[in-house]
Amino acid sequence: VTYYKFGRHSYHYTEVYAGLLTDHASLRLYYSPSYFGEELKTVYTDLNMGAALPAEPRVRVFGHLGALTPVGGARYPGSRRERYDMSAGLAARVRSSELSVSLTKTTPQPPNPYLRSLETSSVVVGASYFF
Repeated sequence: VTYYKFGRHSYHYTEVYAGLLTDHASLRLYYSPSYFGEELKTVYTDLNMGAALPAEPRVRVFGHLGALTPVGGARYPGSRRERYDMSAGLAARVRSSELSVSLTKTTPQPPNPYLRSLETSSVVVGASYFF
């Protein structure tokens, strides 16, 4: 069971996944019988890759490709069949933390009133602490 909260809206729905993992890549396949609690069955394919730079092993490049495909149920009127997302970025390890910056891009949002405010391109800055 998955729970997401966006501002005033929260979503409860079931999602399962299986995947393969190597040192530098992962491939996962997700299935949800009621995506975001809607009457929509979906499959999401997720490919992630990353590698340290040979000249500076504390810095790594990474990328992500994803595809969300409705496989049954009702879609929003006027929405695309598939939705795609991708990102590419750099991350640097600093002591027990990692700082990252990436550019993300998605296909246009469906005409869902809860998702209209989301941008299709964004710069994401992140920080992680390892313990």
